[in-house]
Amino acid sequence: MPCAVGNDEDLRRSAIWLLGFVPEPSDLNLLAHAAQDSDEGIRSAVVGTLGSHGTEPAVIDLLLNLLDDPSPQVRISALSSLGFLQQPRTLRKIRLLANDDNPRVRAWVAIALGHFSALEPADPATSSVLDQLAADADPSVRDQATEARQRKPLRGTTSGPGEDSGSASP
Repeated sequence: MPCAVGNDEDLRRSAIWLLGFVPEPSDLNLLAHAAQDSDEGIRSAVVGTLGSHGTEPAVIDLLLNLLDDPSPQVRISALSSLGFLQQPRTLRKIRLLANDDNPRVRAWVAIALGHFSALEPADPATSSVLDQLAADADPSVRDQATEARQRKPLRGTTSGPGEDSGSASP
């Protein structure tokens, strides 16, 4: 799509956004290039479009790379997409952002981790990060961590409804 590589930033941003409506594997090279754009809005549009491409390894790799973006908004967008896609291999890098300088990014770490409850019940590393975020200095981070913890089983409570927890009843 020629508009996605032109000089007009608004047109590039719109073209990249439109690529998400009809995702094609052939677009990934263009999106990888656009992920390096100097314009934060274009990099944010790339994140949204990548989310439309599903869980292909190349897509997940690009989203993981965007977690290192200098823009907090791009990091937040990448966290949102990764939380939605729920790929266990992304957890380690998502958890690393619990130490981000930006409180909105830290809040989105909690939100993203909260989406993994069905895939990673009682994951000790994730529980530890949610504990850390629940004690954050920023109230919005604490609130999001509390909500995420309510969606996840607490450490050590790995059995679900109707499952034997290992304790005997009299």
